Amino acid sequence: MKIIDVIIMANGKNSRFGGNAKCLEKYEDMTILEHIIRKFYATEITDIRFNFIIITSNSEIRSSVRESLSDISHRITWVKPCRISIYHGTASDIYLSGANELSDNPKIVVWSDIIIDYTVIIRKLMEVNTGSVAIPVVLEEEPYASVLVDENYTPIKFHLSKIEGYSLRKGWHDQCMFLFNHEALRDALEQLLMLPVTYEGELDLLQVVEIMYKNGLKNSVIRLDYNCVRSFNNKYEFSKIIGDAK
Repeated sequence: MKIIDVIIMANGKNSRFGGNAKCLEKYEDMTILEHIIRKFYATEITDIRFNFIIITSNSEIRSSVRESLSDISHRITWVKPCRISIYHGTASDIYLSGANELSDNPKIVVWSDIIIDYTVIIRKLMEVNTGSVAIPVVLEEEPYASVLVDENYTPIKFHLSKIEGYSLRKGWHDQCMFLFNHEALRDALEQLLMLPVTYEGELDLLQVVEIMYKNGLKNSVIRLDYNCVRSFNNKYEFSKIIGDAK
């Protein structure tokens, strides 16, 4: 049986959400965190199983879902990053929490503030035999984050509008999920923490893709015809998702 670790990133400051944990908002009568886990759990097939690693320093998140996820608690591991680091961001959280080193299984890294509308994205990730990373993407106009690819649709790096100061007219927007090979992710994270920090101390997981490309590893994108997930940054964007926008 093939086991895939699903790493759920729930250690953000949520400053644009009033400091409240976005993953604890309710959607379809459950927290978004449970919604994500249930979607993966329901997509399992006979020879593939998911384990879940939740990265957070927020004890409220764990206590809030303890009862609702009790039936699969044996599949869930909770970890938190070391507090002594000067770094923050998704990449440093994975490295400093030791999440990648809990096993040598492939890793699907998922943001905790998403709604998974179509599980086809999970099934496509389950089919991939990646050398380093596979990224589901959708072609969008003016995405705030886009994957830059070469002529073979190999991911080279990410274009982030908040850093570059402008958005691309069209770009391949990631779907907030990334499938990594364990060893490739470990090596890239170690290299990333040796580099000078360029954006307010943040080490973003998206920078890992660029390191893997420079290392000559096999990267790929999974081109989707439509968005399979929805993400949100603030309460207004979330209200639009649940249909309560004024």
